[in-house]
Amino acid sequence: MSTRSAGSPALVEIRGAGEANVLDADALVRLEVGLLAAERDGAAAAVLHGPPGRFAAGADLRALADLDGTAAYAFARAGSRLFRRMRGADLWLVAAVDGHCIGGGLDVALACDAIVATRDAFFRHPGARFGFPTAYGGNRTLPARLGPAIAATLLLEGRALTAAEAQTAGLVQAIVEPGELLAEAEALAARWSRAVAPAVGRALRQVSRLGVGLSAGGAAALELAALGWVWAASGGAGERSR
Repeated sequence: MSTRSAGSPALVEIRGAGEANVLDADALVRLEVGLLAAERDGAAAAVLHGPPGRFAAGADLRALADLDGTAAYAFARAGSRLFRRMRGADLWLVAAVDGHCIGGGLDVALACDAIVATRDAFFRHPGARFGFPTAYGGNRTLPARLGPAIAATLLLEGRALTAAEAQTAGLVQAIVEPGELLAEAEALAARWSRAVAPAVGRALRQVSRLGVGLSAGGAAALELAALGWVWAASGGAGERSR
């Protein structure tokens, strides 16, 4: 992981196993450590990216089936801890996706606040077809982000979405050439970091991340609580944009 000056976006590389950049337990822990370091160093945002041509793939399903109970629990716990960290991260998260974004890799991208992709990016979530439905949020966030019909084609049929299809569906914020990916993702992260006062940004992130799947009443209560957070942080007078 590399960070820039305090308050600017950090770059957090997903370093998984093999050519596919598989999210094994070690990769999940490294990603969590990278996010913790970004917060510790005062970054206002983090850009998550993989090596060129491969953002990340989920677990090796054949290897997962061979895990004993202890190893399977350790893997599930590492993933649960990472996604809990992402939901509570006090910084904007932007996924910079090039090449495949599959299974748990798509869960990571969905846990970010925005996705920037190259024209070569594609998105799949095939685990359920092989008996391994995700436990990291994709079953909940895909229908909320894409609608039930498109989500079903990914989760039930294992179909892939191209970058253009994902942008049309509202999943991808922008599509760029591979050589422009990180710069565009960093620019977006920097704009969002400066767009509103810190307490307002914090409230918006929490409503967006925690509100997925809530009932209308639950979502309204969360928004009201978020307004209370902003009010308390500003001493009761609201907080102006910087």
